[in-house]
Amino acid sequence: MYRKVLLECRKIINQTVESNFTEKTDLLIKTLSIPEHNMTALYSVIAQANYMINSRRNKLSDEELRYMLRYHLLLGIDQLKRYGPLSCSMIGEETNVYKYHDYIGSLLETKFQVEYYNNGYWDGKPVKVAGDMVKLVRYGGLSDKIPYIYEESQNKNIIIKNTIDKNYILNKMSKAKKGDILVLYDNRLRNKQNKILDLCIESAKDLGYKEIWVKTLDLYTYLWKCKRVV
Repeated sequence: MYRKVLLECRKIINQTVESNFTEKTDLLIKTLSIPEHNMTALYSVIAQANYMINSRRNKLSDEELRYMLRYHLLLGIDQLKRYGPLSCSMIGEETNVYKYHDYIGSLLETKFQVEYYNNGYWDGKPVKVAGDMVKLVRYGGLSDKIPYIYEESQNKNIIIKNTIDKNYILNKMSKAKKGDILVLYDNRLRNKQNKILDLCIESAKDLGYKEIWVKTLDLYTYLWKCKRVV
């Protein structure tokens, strides 16, 4: 059900322009069916954009309005998996790693990829591999069973202080290491600092991972893209 709702939200956002912003965002909120206190960021930007549009002070293009909605919808993914119709994480509770051609991830993620890009046609069978899943921050729409490097609050403090402890990253990653393949989810939706990701990759190399894949969330499809970096 939650996947169906996400796709419907994507459809609504793609149809949103300044002239129908109020109508489409009302429909978006109705489709989500989530209380305002659980999605404060999304509700807030919608209210602000409505005010600017109605007062004829809006300076955002239609595409910028759509991007704003996509961005803040994804910021609330953690709330979406806990409340309302999206009561499931983006990859469920599965942490087993599978390879399917040039894609790697959970079996459910792979299924979504095939459904979206290949119209449900499977050209082969996904193969389970000895891999580990790790996410950069604790929250961000992923299963609670996946080990994380930083708490969200810790991550913000690191950004502010501009200091990163590689030994801390090594310690966190070593506790999660079981296989030879690392699937690293960059689930930060804001305050991104490439140095953190770079040090995570360096740490994974030091721990002897033979393959390292970085996954990021596509704001248009709500699917996890993957890229092999080692």
